[in-house]
Amino acid sequence: MLLNALLFDVHDTPLPRRTARIVTVLHLLGTLAIARLSHEWLWLGLPLLWFAIPVYISLRQAATRLYIETLTPMFLAYTIIGIRILFVMVSRPNIVTDSTIDFNRYGVFLDITTATIVSLLWIIGIQMVVLARSHTIDVTWQRGLRWLAYVLFVVTVIWAVWAYLAIRTHGVTASDPYAYVQMGYDLATTGSFEHTFDLTSVAVEHDLPRKPLAPIGYTIPDVETGQAATVWSPGYAAFLAIAYLVAGEVGFYLLTPLAGLLTLLATVILSREVLRSRPDHERWLSAAIAAFVLATSLLQVLWLAVPMADIPSQLFTTLSIYVALVAMRATGWKMPLLAGVYLGIAFGLRYTQVLIGISIVAGWAYVYLHHRKDFRGWVTVMLPAGIGAWLMAIPVLYYHTVAFGGPFYIGSEELEIFGTQYILDSGWRMIVDTFSVEEFLLLLPFILWGGVCLWQVNRVASIMLNLALVVIVAFHLPYAALRLRDLLSVFPILSIYTGLGIVDLLNRLPDMRFPRIARAIFIALVIVLLWIRSEKTLGFTDGVFNNFGYLNDEQRQSFEVVRGLTAEDAIIAASLNSGPLILYSERDIVRLYDWQPDEWFTFIDGTADRDIYLLVDGVEMQQIFDITSERYTLEPVTRLPMPYFYVGGGSENQRVVLYRLNRD
Repeated sequence: MLLNALLFDVHDTPLPRRTARIVTVLHLLGTLAIARLSHEWLWLGLPLLWFAIPVYISLRQAATRLYIETLTPMFLAYTIIGIRILFVMVSRPNIVTDSTIDFNRYGVFLDITTATIVSLLWIIGIQMVVLARSHTIDVTWQRGLRWLAYVLFVVTVIWAVWAYLAIRTHGVTASDPYAYVQMGYDLATTGSFEHTFDLTSVAVEHDLPRKPLAPIGYTIPDVETGQAATVWSPGYAAFLAIAYLVAGEVGFYLLTPLAGLLTLLATVILSREVLRSRPDHERWLSAAIAAFVLATSLLQVLWLAVPMADIPSQLFTTLSIYVALVAMRATGWKMPLLAGVYLGIAFGLRYTQVLIGISIVAGWAYVYLHHRKDFRGWVTVMLPAGIGAWLMAIPVLYYHTVAFGGPFYIGSEELEIFGTQYILDSGWRMIVDTFSVEEFLLLLPFILWGGVCLWQVNRVASIMLNLALVVIVAFHLPYAALRLRDLLSVFPILSIYTGLGIVDLLNRLPDMRFPRIARAIFIALVIVLLWIRSEKTLGFTDGVFNNFGYLNDEQRQSFEVVRGLTAEDAIIAASLNSGPLILYSERDIVRLYDWQPDEWFTFIDGTADRDIYLLVDGVEMQQIFDITSERYTLEPVTRLPMPYFYVGGGSENQRVVLYRLNRD
């Protein structure tokens, strides 16, 4: 009876009134226990949520019934309470309360708040079915799944809009995020991706290395012009330039969250496309689950809060695969051309995405050459796709020619750290990171099963998605500095496999001896696993969020303060905050820890007519401060909230000191 109540049917025989009253009292006592043990007294308002829909139904039908059976999912929260109490009694029999025991080490497994939220979501789902039937709406299993999909997708999008905009950065610092914005700003204001560093003439005059005159990520400024390009692809900077022209500075910071939202939609339409042969309710539920999994990925959220090309390239990668699948059942050249355009844009955003072309070509070859034996049809899709891709790639290759001397030259030195000797280390690191609790560890069985199901349901889609996954991962494995964010473009694929795996297993449960019980247990398991996996991400707010290159509003204003406190021709020495000093404070910078002390002192002597400041914003700058203070007086000007950087990466928010160098 208990397990069947977890999938309550309005046609089931109701509990006797006396039993219903007793159960109601027990639920109220359970509410008190939840509030007391979780120290969250807002949970006392649970009865208002429990009985809102039943009371409405009772008033509408002029018959009092609280449908107390719909509250059965609260057993999950009560079970957690029971386990905690049992834990206390066994380990510390003299302690009546568990308030002095730290349950945090058990994570969400013994977290009352998590269990209560999961129970409440389950209750609402059951009561929505009761509400529908009270309005004479026939709720079949298929229709119920479709409604569940709609609700899940809408809730996911609403949460994503709120969360993504709430945590989006208010400025940029460090290397990659700053460089993308600086490129976009320069393109919008000067028509060039390159930036001119005015101190180059000083370095040339005194025979000093020019590398410290530009932030990390820029090439060495040109001797004659002082211009330098970044090592990153220009595609996303072009989008940022457009965003800046449309919305001003805030456009820089809204574009990546917007790309994240669009990627959710792209994942939904790709998921529905690969499952075209399945019933509509399965397609919708699989797509909604995929969107939720992607939206709440910890890494996904971390890198859509700052202006980086990873999420936008993920968007256009997903779109290129989707359109490539559509092109095979469409006629004409337009869809293949669009697939090529999307692939070319993805390449312009992140060079490695050109590898997706292998999966598209293989999928088309399987359909046209192997299955249909239609070589002409294969050429018909390949030719416009190639034209579309090259149309998007030519501007990028032209930029390479101008900036680096050849269409296939790049400014990055990272090719030097590619080698087969790094494959094992990189591979193991990616396995550990990908299958962490916050990413795909708890979902791995569903991913594997979803991959198997897709091969059975849609072989050409399986070829494209699997090959896209393989080529992207395989190419990156020899990269010594590989990070999981380099593989973000395949996250929608893993999310789609997850959704398909869950839905397929759910549909197989009616074949079991006790289908309602099996479904109840399975749904509970899925909800708990998804909640455990997503809890950290769902808890993000603008007050607790931080990431590489991220500036909150207070930190962004610090650079305005620097501009107000320093002369226009002032020179500021800093570490990874040197970028925003150029962009926001509009001051010349030096990263002087790339100079020897005598070179630094030569520079000071060569700029005697200009004020010099030291922003001690990292460990490396602290060392320079100590060396400089042995010869010059450093006068503290102000303390400002900014990221403080450590050697080898990483930062923490601190109040850093800006010093003025006195030559007297």
